Amino acid sequence: DNPPDVVIKEKNVLDIVVNRNNQLLVENEFVQVTDIKRLAMDFIDNGGGLSTAKGDVPGAPCDYCDGAKDPISSDHPTKAIISLQSDRGTSYGMYVSIQNEIEGAYNELRNKLALKKYKRSYKDLLGDYKDSGKASIKEKIDFLKDSYPQIISEPEPIK
Repeated sequence: DNPPDVVIKEKNVLDIVVNRNNQLLVENEFVQVTDIKRLAMDFIDNGGGLSTAKGDVPGAPCDYCDGAKDPISSDHPTKAIISLQSDRGTSYGMYVSIQNEIEGAYNELRNKLALKKYKRSYKDLLGDYKDSGKASIKEKIDFLKDSYPQIISEPEPIK
C-alpha cells in the first residue's frame, strides 16, 4: 500500500522571490524587506480553515489565529509554508535580512500566543528554560513551536 501523496494547496504557500538586483517580490508584487514580517505574519496566522464546500477534507479551524480568515490565504499555521527563492546574484546580506524577518514573524506570533496563554513572552519562556531546564517550561515552548511551526522551503537559487 502506497501512502497517499501529500497535496500542498497553492494558497498554503507564500512565495517570496529575491532577484539578482536584490528586489523582493511577494506573490509577484514588489515589496520592501521591512514589509516581509507583516506579510508573513498575516499569511501564517490567517487561519482560513478548511471548508467542505470545495471538496476539501474537513478539519478544525485555527482557534488561536488572529488572522483575516481569508479563504484564498493559508488554512492553518501548521500548513503554511514560506517559500524563499533567491537568485545566484542575490547578495548574502539581503538573503539573511529576509530570513531574519521571516524568523521575526514566527517569534512574534509565538510571543502573542505565549502572552495570551501563559502571561509570559516566548522570549522569556526560552530564557526561563535556559536558566532552569524545567520540563514544564519546555512543554510550553514546544506547544508554541507546534502551534506556529517554522516551515520554510528554500528552492535551488535561480541561475
